[in-house]
Parts: sequence; C-alpha cells; structure tokens
Amino acid sequence: NYRYLPWQIIDTPGILDHSLENRNVIEMQSITALAHLRACVLFMIDISEHCGYSIKKQVELFHSISPLFTGKPLFIVLTKIDLVKFKDLKQEDKDLLNKLLNDKKIKMMGLSNITKEGLSEVKKSACDLLLSHRVEQKMSKSNPKNLESILSRIHVSKPKKRDEKKREAVEPKFDSNGEDNMDIENSTTERDKEIELGDKYKMDLQKNYLLKNNEWKYDVIPHFIDG
Repeated sequence: NYRYLPWQIIDTPGILDHSLENRNVIEMQSITALAHLRACVLFMIDISEHCGYSIKKQVELFHSISPLFTGKPLFIVLTKIDLVKFKDLKQEDKDLLNKLLNDKKIKMMGLSNITKEGLSEVKKSACDLLLSHRVEQKMSKSNPKNLESILSRIHVSKPKKRDEKKREAVEPKFDSNGEDNMDIENSTTERDKEIELGDKYKMDLQKNYLLKNNEWKYDVIPHFIDG
C-alpha cells in the first residue's frame, strides 16, 4: 500500500532482442502485458552486464519494444549499482544511456536489491508518476471523459423561497450536563425487554406496523389473495 491505495507490481518474463515472430509464448506474455496494461513501466538495465548482455544490447532491446511504452509513464532503472556505479561506466555506455533521456518524460534511477539502495525511492517515484499520469489523463481535453463533459452531466439544485413565511432554525435543548432533554418515544428497546424477561420474552414485530387502522395489526395475513 502507498498513499492509502493498493498497488500491484508485475514482474514480466524477460524479453530477448529479436523479431516478433521469433519470440516464444513466455515473451509474448510480456509483450501483451506491456501493450494492454495501464501501468507505469520500469525498464531494467543491468549496468554490471552480469546478465550476459552488454549495455548496448539492452539499449537496443529498449528501442525495439519502445512502441509498447507509448502513452505510459516510463522509468529507466539501472540495476546492480552495488557492483558498478553509473559514474564508473565507459563514456560510450554513458552516452547510450543518456540518449534514452532525450524524451523529458523518461526518468532514470538506480537501485540495488542487495544493499536496498534506491529501492524505496524507485517504488515511490513510480507510484507518484502513475498517479499524476492518470490525473492528467482525466483532466486532458483529448480525453472524452474530461472535466467539461463530466460537469455537463452534473446538475446543482439551488432551493428557492416558496413563500414569505419566516422559518427559524430549530435547535435541540440541552440541560446543564449537555444531555438532550427531548422526550424519546419507546426509549426501552426490544433488546432491553429480552434481557429483562428472559425465556418469557416473545418478539412482537406486528405492534410496530403502520396501518390505516391499528386494529388490523394482528389480522391473519393470507398466503393467497384473489386466487
């Protein structure tokens, strides 16, 4: 939970950089999730290259599936920063990563699952970004459910005076102890009677029936009427 809202994190299966028709079922699950879920995408790049793929290969994969990120808030997350820091990378690799940030809407952060460095910051930033993105979508004019279309369906009624009679506000009267002095009808509840009478108590719901004639309260109710 974050900001009193439940959040779901989906760890999609890994995707390799090859053509769509050569991707297997597991990879296609990731493609489908990225294409259809209204989510904030965290694209992980292992800058230590211990995953077996160079930074260049990982950046190429990002570019190959970037159309799936259209219209979604996006983070580039540099992982395993406990092994390699961004400042220690080759200038060539730094340039490749910095080129990903040409779009001002893309943000880059680092984290380490071992030392927990940057972990909470990434989670909070992703949640905040997704929240602000959804608010922008709702308030955007290009959205059919924009503010104007919502307001057009809302009617605010303003009461008008029906006559010249002056109606004063009625306030309940209280005693010196702050207790209400107004008489309360049937202050003894059915539960009180049940406790008092014990086994002799019988619940009588019919006594509270609101009928035109009180004598009708205990009339036998027919199971069938008019055949």
